[in-house]
Amino acid sequence: MTEKESVYWALQQFTFAVKLVVCCFNAKIDFNIFKPKVTFNIQNDVTFDVPEWDIINQEELNKAVMNQLMASLAACTIAVDEALSIRHGKSSFRNWEKTPSDLNALREIIFLIRSAYAHKMPDVYWNIDPNRNKAIYTVNTPDGQVQLDARDKHGTKLKFPHFGGLKGYLHLVNFASDVLS
Repeated sequence: MTEKESVYWALQQFTFAVKLVVCCFNAKIDFNIFKPKVTFNIQNDVTFDVPEWDIINQEELNKAVMNQLMASLAACTIAVDEALSIRHGKSSFRNWEKTPSDLNALREIIFLIRSAYAHKMPDVYWNIDPNRNKAIYTVNTPDGQVQLDARDKHGTKLKFPHFGGLKGYLHLVNFASDVLS
């Protein structure tokens, strides 16, 4: 799989999770379908029973799909960071500080999101080293500007608005795909 294909896969996972959240929050998916016991068997692989989920309700379903969204954002970020690292080398604060280009800022933001997820799942907090914790990263993507003000974020809960919301995140991933072309 090429780096661009990896980012495409990652974007598919993230987009699916976003659409699943929208469907569940708009009650287009009935939470009752998750209640009964089911037998798991795909392509004659391992078979096992998943017990009845009797406590599921709309609120619990909404929490579950938000967890899926967070997990998909983590997987997407890891794939994007790995693809960019293969093509452009590892992210480096020194590179960004010396040359604060859109690519270097993209690398830093993606790396910082990845690091937050790597250190504390599922309750995600920023884990930013002292040098990076003093920076404001700005990426001018074709879809719009995305900024992460990393100052004083270390140890605080990761929130989507920190990096432009989910729309800003999509701009970053699409830009990563562009720079991998």
